Amino acid sequence: MIDLHSLIRDPLFQLNLILWCLIESPYHDAQINIEPVIRSWGYKLYSLENKIALPSYPGYEGAIYPLIKRKLSSPVPDLWLEHKDDQFDLIIELKARSFGPDSDKAVQMMKIISASADLSLSLGGGPVRLGHVIVVTAAEDMTSMAVTLDALRGKLQERHIRSAPVGVIGLLASDDKVALVSPEPNQLPPPLRNQFDNPVVVLQRDGDDEIVPTYIIPWIPGIKSAQNYLVAQDGLRELTSRLLTHVSAVIGQVNIPTILTIKGESLLDDATLTTFRYWKDGAKTEFVRKAISIVKRAINQGRLIKRSTSLEIELIDEQQRQGILRRIERFRTDDVETNLSQATEPTLFDELLE
Repeated sequence: MIDLHSLIRDPLFQLNLILWCLIESPYHDAQINIEPVIRSWGYKLYSLENKIALPSYPGYEGAIYPLIKRKLSSPVPDLWLEHKDDQFDLIIELKARSFGPDSDKAVQMMKIISASADLSLSLGGGPVRLGHVIVVTAAEDMTSMAVTLDALRGKLQERHIRSAPVGVIGLLASDDKVALVSPEPNQLPPPLRNQFDNPVVVLQRDGDDEIVPTYIIPWIPGIKSAQNYLVAQDGLRELTSRLLTHVSAVIGQVNIPTILTIKGESLLDDATLTTFRYWKDGAKTEFVRKAISIVKRAINQGRLIKRSTSLEIELIDEQQRQGILRRIERFRTDDVETNLSQATEPTLFDELLE
């Protein structure tokens, strides 16, 4: 069993913890409880891996050019949250550990901080939309991370570059729980500011249950977990199993005879508790295509028409339906040749394995 002290440095764990904190209902099973505290504070998920546009006001490019090593490409933060009342959206970066203000990672962060000062350009224009940049990292690194963010913001301000406010949230692990903490709560946006007088417990585990099977997104295509190979393989198997479970449910409930169309994006959305729809990365289409290929390979019976992101299945009678369901049930999801490990490699995070 992987201990929580190790997991809090895994960006895949960090992602899923934040997602569970945004879900409509708490997650409770016999031995694992996760509370949706961030949702209770008024936030909801706007997007994952959504490219944000760099500012276009006069003088911006010339001012920031030397700070970002001439890399003017738009940054891609990990999560974008919006609040029901507060004027600031949260732009969240997940980091395994802190870094210094002169490191390569600081280039991406300065672009995020400057672009988040006004997010309206990323939305096609309109009124100013303010962002507040939050870095989530292990609690033992949060103070040094806060120092780095202040230094980066200072560099931008010295060159008269507009910058978003910044803050840090740390993940504090004990043997059986994970809590959210902050080194400087007054640097968080108002809905969060008064929440961190004490550690906010968001996950509790009673016993030896593994956390990984509870992941909303149990695997990032092409990326091994920062923990070990077995965790990555567990995630591959889990996500592929969820896909096929949803296919079986659809096939088992439809009236026959019929021609059934299964859409890859809908399947992945079901398998990730509707999170897939928020993923803005351009490579997601290739992931959808791989999901459809797996479904076709699992069924491999009767008249199938595979399109790039969907599959058309002709269901003639009950005998055929039961035969398909048996094939899906026997399909090997633990084999790298028959699960999502062969998908194209989109990257949900920049520099995931820091």
